[in-house]
Amino acid sequence: MQQAVDFEVAYRENYLPVYNYIHKHIINEADAEDLTANVFVMAYKAWDRYEPERCPVRAWLYIIASNLLKNFYRDQEKYKEDRSLDSEDTLPSDEPGDDSFAEAQRIMALREVIAEAVEILDEREKKIVINKYFHDMTNSELSKALMISEGNVRVISTRALKKMKAYLDAHPEVMGRG
Repeated sequence: MQQAVDFEVAYRENYLPVYNYIHKHIINEADAEDLTANVFVMAYKAWDRYEPERCPVRAWLYIIASNLLKNFYRDQEKYKEDRSLDSEDTLPSDEPGDDSFAEAQRIMALREVIAEAVEILDEREKKIVINKYFHDMTNSELSKALMISEGNVRVISTRALKKMKAYLDAHPEVMGRG
């Protein structure tokens, strides 16, 4: 019974952050809601295997969400390729799903550019940037996870962002400007 109560608390505390994380990557609200529901279905099924000492529940949920997003985009790409084989489907469509797919592709391309900039950072800087800006962790949560002060988290974060900006400014071709 305690396990069900713990899951219910995890669901209540993390539904909105997980939904927001997914919705940042998927423009279509219905798809974001469906994927968020799937995250919690998968988490519930695996709840007995969750090990809280290994990572916070929100981080675990983000891992599940990230995997579902990868599957979603892979399936969308396969669907697009399958449709292109049918000559009647090669004409432009005014269906709303087509616009959201193009927007999702643009977002994925931008994420690749950001990922390149993140790669120049050292491991601690990467952890802070990724968790702070992609997983919405607070400085307080990061300081506890990394066992450093909140002030140190702020300093490292600021320096890492400056490094990334300098990299992007020095490599305009990465941003499609060169």
